[in-house]
Order: sequence, then C-alpha cells, then structure tokens
Amino acid sequence: MYRSVFRPALFLLLILFGAELASQAQAQGIVRVPQDIPTLQQALDQRRTVGGIIELAQGTYAAPGNGFRLRNPQAELTVRAAAGATVVLDGGGSSIIFDLEVTNLSNRPRIFFQDLIFRNGFSDREKKGGAVSVVAGRASFVSCRFEDSRSEAPSTGGGAVLIFDDADVVFIDSEFSGNSAQNRGGAVSVVFSTAEIHDSVFTGNRTNLAGHANTAPGGALYILDSKVRVATTHFENNQAGWVGGAIYVFGDWREPLANPAAEVQIFDSNFVGNRAANHPCCVPPGATAGGAVHVEDHATVRIYRSELMGNRAESGGALDAYRAEVEIFDSVLEGNFTEPQNRPQTFGGAIFLASSDFNDASTQFGLFNRRPASLRLDGSLVDGSLASGEAASQNGGCIAAVGDLNRRFGTTAVDPDGTVEENRARITARGTIFSNCESEGLNQGGDGLGGAVNLRLTAFTARDSLFLDSQCRTDNCGGGAMAASNESLVDIAGSSFAGNAAHRGGAIFLGGSTIQLRDTLFSDNRILTPGGTSDIRDSRGAALFAIPGFSPTLPERESDADGVVQDCTFANNQGVPLFDVDVDDGPHNNVRYNNNRFGPTGFGNKVYVNRLIRASGESVAELNALVVNRTDGTSVDKSSGGNQSLGSAPVEGQLVAAPPALSPEVPGGTIGRTHLGFAWSGSNARLGSQNLAQRSGVQASTVAGRTELRSGATLLDAATLAAAPCSVGPLLCLNQDRFKLGVDWQTPRNEFGPGLAVPLTNDTGYFFFFNESNVELVVKMLRGCGVNQHFWAFAGGLTNVKTQLRVVDSFSGRVQIYDNPQRTAFQPIQDTGAFRSCTANDPTALLALAELLPLPEPMGTSLTLNEDRFEVQVSFRTPQGQEGNGQAIKLTSDTGYFFFFEEDNVELVVKVLRGCGVNNHYWVFAGGLTNVEVDLTITDTQTGDTQTYSNPLRTPFQPIQDTEAFATCP
Repeated sequence: MYRSVFRPALFLLLILFGAELASQAQAQGIVRVPQDIPTLQQALDQRRTVGGIIELAQGTYAAPGNGFRLRNPQAELTVRAAAGATVVLDGGGSSIIFDLEVTNLSNRPRIFFQDLIFRNGFSDREKKGGAVSVVAGRASFVSCRFEDSRSEAPSTGGGAVLIFDDADVVFIDSEFSGNSAQNRGGAVSVVFSTAEIHDSVFTGNRTNLAGHANTAPGGALYILDSKVRVATTHFENNQAGWVGGAIYVFGDWREPLANPAAEVQIFDSNFVGNRAANHPCCVPPGATAGGAVHVEDHATVRIYRSELMGNRAESGGALDAYRAEVEIFDSVLEGNFTEPQNRPQTFGGAIFLASSDFNDASTQFGLFNRRPASLRLDGSLVDGSLASGEAASQNGGCIAAVGDLNRRFGTTAVDPDGTVEENRARITARGTIFSNCESEGLNQGGDGLGGAVNLRLTAFTARDSLFLDSQCRTDNCGGGAMAASNESLVDIAGSSFAGNAAHRGGAIFLGGSTIQLRDTLFSDNRILTPGGTSDIRDSRGAALFAIPGFSPTLPERESDADGVVQDCTFANNQGVPLFDVDVDDGPHNNVRYNNNRFGPTGFGNKVYVNRLIRASGESVAELNALVVNRTDGTSVDKSSGGNQSLGSAPVEGQLVAAPPALSPEVPGGTIGRTHLGFAWSGSNARLGSQNLAQRSGVQASTVAGRTELRSGATLLDAATLAAAPCSVGPLLCLNQDRFKLGVDWQTPRNEFGPGLAVPLTNDTGYFFFFNESNVELVVKMLRGCGVNQHFWAFAGGLTNVKTQLRVVDSFSGRVQIYDNPQRTAFQPIQDTGAFRSCTANDPTALLALAELLPLPEPMGTSLTLNEDRFEVQVSFRTPQGQEGNGQAIKLTSDTGYFFFFEEDNVELVVKVLRGCGVNNHYWVFAGGLTNVEVDLTITDTQTGDTQTYSNPLRTPFQPIQDTEAFATCP
C-alpha cells in the first residue's frame, strides 16, 4: 500500500497551529573557512553566540597549542567539511584538537561535527581527551573519523574523545582506529554522561601499549556511571591492559539499587578478535578478563541481536561480569576462548561471572554485602568452536560462574552475611544453545570443571535449551555439559543434553548441590575412560554423576547432593546413565529419580549405580523400590516409582533456533543467518529435507520460514525463523528506520528498566514495561516537511510512572528528550518542531513510501477488551465539521487502538485493566495522539454500565487514568 505523507491529520494540525506553522525556517548563516574567515578558531569565536554553519574547505587544519576551543556556545552550531572536500583537523601528535566546554548549564545547544577527520591528537592533561573533549556540552559527530590520537592523562582517559560531566554526545556513521590511552578508554571515555553510538566502527584501539597503567581498562570504550546506547557498530582487534578488551562498564554503588549507576544497551553489533592482555611492562593485579566486554558493580548491560566471535582473555573470553547484571538476547557467542598469561588457571571460554566481596571501599569495608553477578541468556547460541581445536578454557569451556563464597563463609576479611540463596550467582537461559564447548581441566580430582558450564555457588535455570557436543576431556574432569558444585542450584526443564562427554558425568556433574531436572532428553552422552564402558564401576554416569560436597579440612563447606530427576528420557547414552556416590556418615546424596524412561544402556537391565550399597548396579525395578540406609541412622527413598525400562530408544527430539530470527546487516558481521540446534533419539531423523547423520548438532540457516525435525512421519519439533526488523528489545525504529527511540521507566518503588518496543506501522509503535499485554506508551513520528520543514513527534501514555523518551535522528545526529514526572498521568507529546532535518538528500524524502509492516485487520467501530467484557467505541469531529467513528484494532487482551483517517495513523489507545485485587474496580486508561474532538464510550456488557470520556476540539488529548471506572468486580 502506498500513501501520501500529507494526511488529513496533518492538515488538521496545520489549521490548529495557524499559518505561521507552514512558514519555512529562516536559513542559518554559513561562513566559509578560509574564504570568509581566515581560521577555524576565528570562525568559532564569531559564531559562538549566533550559531549557524562553519564550512571548511579542502585541507589540513593544524590545531593550536590548546586545541580549537568553544566555550559556552549560545546557539546551535555546525562545523562541517565543504561538499566533496577532505578535511583533516590535526593535532600534530602534541595537542588536543577540539575542546568543547559548557559551564552555563541553563543553555547547552547541540554542536554538530560532520564529515571531518580528527587525526594525531595528544593530551597529557586531566579531563582532556586525546583529540576531542566534551565537558557538560551536547555534541553530535556525523560521518567523522578519529585516527591515531592518544591520551597520557594521569587518571582520566579517552584516546580520541573524552565525554565528561553530564555531557550528551551522539556518534553517527563514525570510525575510530589506532587510538590509545595509557589509563582508560583507548578510543572514547564516557564519564557521568550520556552517549549514543550508531553505525560506527572501532578497530585497533588500545590501552595496553608500553607504559600503560597496569589497571588500564576499555580498549575501545570506557564507561563510568553513564548511560550509553550502541547500535549497528563493529568492534575489532581492540585491546585492554587489564579488563574489557573492547568495552569496560563500571557503576559506583548508590541508592536506589534498582536504578543502575551505569547502563549500556548494545543492539545489532559485533565484536571480533578483541583482547584483554597486558604488555609485559605492566602486569595487572588480577587475571585479564572480558576479551570484548567487562561489566562491574552497579552496572547493567543488555545485548541484543549481536555477535561476539574470537575474543580472548584469561577469564571470560568474550565477556565477564563482577557483581553486575548482564542480559543477552538473540545473540551469537562463537569461538571465544581463554589464554593463560599471568595466572595459572583460566575460567569461562565465553563468559565468566564473579561475585565475591572484599574488605574494600566498594563494600564500605565490609559493611554491605553486594549482590552477586547475574546473567540472562534468551534465544542465543554459545558455541566454543575453535579453529585450532584447543579447549576454550580450563574451567567452564563456555561459561564459568562463582557466587559470593567470601560472604557465604566469611573469608578474605569479610564477615559471613546473607543466605545461601542471596549469595548465589544467577544464570537464566531460555531457548539457548550451548554447543562444542571444551574444558581441559587441571587434572585435579573432584573439581567438576564443566565442558560447557561450570557453576560454583550459582543458581542456574534453563528452559527449552540445548546442551550439545561438549566435553570435559582431562582425567577426573567432571560434567561434559555442566558441572555444579559448592551449593549450586540447578533447575532445568524442557531441554536436551546430547553428545556430551566427560570422565564423570557425561552430561552433568553434581557435587554438593541441588538439582531439579524434568522433561529433559539425555541422548548419546558418554563416559571418557581408558577402558571404555566395559566395567560398570568405571561408567560414572553417562547422563548424571552426583556426589556430596566433601571438604575434610573445612567441614563447614561440606554439603549434601539433593534434588529430583523426573519425567526425563535417557536414550543411546554410552554408559550407565545415573551414578551416585554416597557415604555412611558426613554429607549425603539425597537425589531422587521418578517417572523417567530408560532405553538400553549396554549393561543389560542396569540403569543406576550407587557406590555405597551395590557397585554392580540397579535395574529400573530395583531403583523404583530402592531405599538407602546408612550406618549413621539416616536413609533416603531414592524413588517414588514410575521409572520405566524401554526395549529400544524412544523417538524423541528437540529443535531450537538461536537466534530466532535471521541476523540483520551489521558492519563486519554475518548477514542473514541464524543457527538451528537439534537433538534426537531413535534410528533416523531429518531436518527439513536433509537426513541427519548425527543425533546432535548445530547448522547455520539462511532461510526464513518454518523448519521441521522429523523421524519418518513423526514430527519431533519445529522452528520458525523470522526476518530481522530494525526494532529489537527496547529499540524502536520508525520512518524507514531513521529514528531510533528508547524509553526508560521508574516506579515509585524504584523499580527500573527499559520499555520494550513493538512496531505497528512505518511511523508508529508502542512500548510495554511490565508484561507484553500491557501497553504503556504509544509513539509516532510524522514527516511534516511539506508543512513546516520538520519531522513531528507524537506520544500518548497509559501510565503514570516516571518515564524518559529519547529520540535520535540517525540521519542528522539530532536528539529529542521528553520526560514525564513520577505519579503524573503521562502528558501528551505533540511536538511539531521536533526535528529540523528535511533536506534534499533526506533518505525519507520520497512522498510515496511502501509500508514496511503488515497492518492488523480492523475490527469495525467496536473494540472488546478484558475477556471481551468491555465494549469500546470512539467518535470524533474535526474543526471543519467532519464527523466519524474510530476504526478499532485489538493489540492485546486488554489493549487496543483506533484510527480515524488512515489505518496506519494511530490516534487513540485504550486499555481496561482488572484492578479488583487492589480497589475492587476495573480501571480505564487512555492516551491520544490527536487534537480533534473525541468522545470515548466504554460499556460493561455484563451490567450495562457505561463511562464516557470527552476531549475538546483543538486540545491535545488529555490522558485518562480512571481507577474507579467500573465497580463491577464479582
């Protein structure tokens, strides 16, 4: 469907705001250097108060001793290269290039830099970046390059750019290469500020050159107590001297804890070959960590639809987090690994989580028990494949996690504090594939090192995930897919373990921890022993090996093995599936087994071994009736029954797409692919039309649509791949992906988070905060270039929590921010001067545009909400007397919207919520993106009660938040 951008709704607004709205903006003055003014500094001095455009002719401009300086600009100003010109601003290796500083915080116009090259900058002064400093100012860099600049400042950094003290900086289509800092932030340092980075490239930036500080972090980006958003950006071969090969994020602890001091969102970006590794001159105080990203303390990092490949460090080859929160969605971590350098052990080939407190300033010297680290993985692939064939790590081939052992037991000069649960690190995985991970272990008995995942004092939850083809290959190394020890808690359902191998626990090693395992397939896991699996006593749990936690020298650290394994299938495993170690006194093994199904094992009818009572093994019938009695008077009933012995391997399987959509176009990334992970049991299977030779594996896919996993005529599982739109997670893209929008919310109880985006049409979308059925904020961006040469921003909210809506124009680098206070009904936004960026080369300049998204089907003039109990109707009247009824479209069970003139032009959003548990009423919320006269009528079809809400003509629609609309709760 094609449409004209000049819609009836735009005409109404033209009438409303008067003829002056249609007038063209007065052209800003342009001064040319050197044609009109001899030097750039003279031009800056002249235009500081009046603004305009400074245009530089072809050539190289040497920076003066203190750099080109701009203090307290009073009007918006652009510094750009003339059309077709190559313009270099050069620091000569001895001077900062550009210094923007604002001390008058009441007036901070944005300064634009366009098509410029910043080269050979140098700074040895605090709060001065090597090439550019922005202190408390607002700046946008569009299509700029930053090359070969360096910072030798004693404590601050930013080899190319320093962003400091409540500055707000945007980078669009920019490149950073060969920049360095001896202290922090090889390319950019962001401190107490806000930054956006879109469509950019960071290559070869470093903080580990000779003479660097031994704690130098952030090879490309250093982020301290700041909010940063990174989209469609490529990081390659950046290096840090200690942590964060590409990005370092740190948040100082502060109240409220629900609101992180540092927050970073990363979309559609990739990290390739970045490294945390020190120069021999400067050995760091701990292991190098976070080959691509390091996150620490009161900080949250969320990564969406990105790739981390071939990054390396001593701990966390791709990423590590210390007491911080990390969330990863629809991403690929592949071929990351650890490399010993300063320390004898390595942890987490892809990811490492650490949590322990110390008696230092961050805990106020032991006063506060800081939270453990947490990780969320949704729809992602974590793959340890390495071209060299080497193991990715010694401990946790793909992931290693450790809770706060210091607080748990009172070590390292801090007192014990908190419960076991409170001190556990946390990992949640949904729809995620762990594959081809390897741990080589340290040849130390009982360590349980984990081929894919190694957990110590960690709560691990997995749903609908796959653990494939991983191994812990050294003698005495336990848990081919997973090792859990030191009072960990494992909760797994609806998942599969296939093709994994280890000396003990081909799939899972459980040591002194608790496991809740249900509805999970174990297929083709095996035991690695010199003699194979011929002796059942050496077949130490092809699926699960469970043992209490023993500690003869520290008895307070001993712990039982506990939990339930139920409703699982064990098929084609090479070795007895279940192996328990128990003792007569000390910590015990209380793991129980109920309602599981067992295929042939190679040991006749034996499926279970308990070394305490009978090493020759138990059949299914014997396991169902088994009670272990110990000489210390304790006992455990190992099963409530229901386990079954099958004559052949059952036909079962699972298929997971990770990510669930094809990858978008990213500089330096792999475009248009995803991965299909599969596990199955039986005699044959095919994936799509391809017969599968292996019963587990991962295949790349480049075709959107449905793929099926079948055995003969039996459908085992299916996955449907989608194409990748620009909008993802909290990022909403509108108007041919030109405008990038995000919303932050905070409740009166200091709960905090980003709104999650749902696109509706090319120019309209909405955000939800708490659950996807509860729409909170609707936004549209309209092209009003034919009216007043501006893009217009409209928003209506169905919320009264504190919100900040941030809109970035990825074409011009302009930014608009809209705030709504706490406990205030969302005030409608109708900003017809939002973006003054209508130009001839505007990528949205075509007046006829194809719709990018299929529109929902209208439902007529009536909308039914909340289990279809409430009927909603809308009538409208324009200033010209045109009258009509809104056309209804349902979004969720309790939310919908109306359009008046065109179906892709949302005008009014309404939701009806059941507040019976709060005040015994149903609630009505509505927000509008219109200023015509509106009557909104809602009828309770069960009682006939009606509520009508009216909005006057020529008045921005006032939000409705009626929490006593219908007193009709049963």
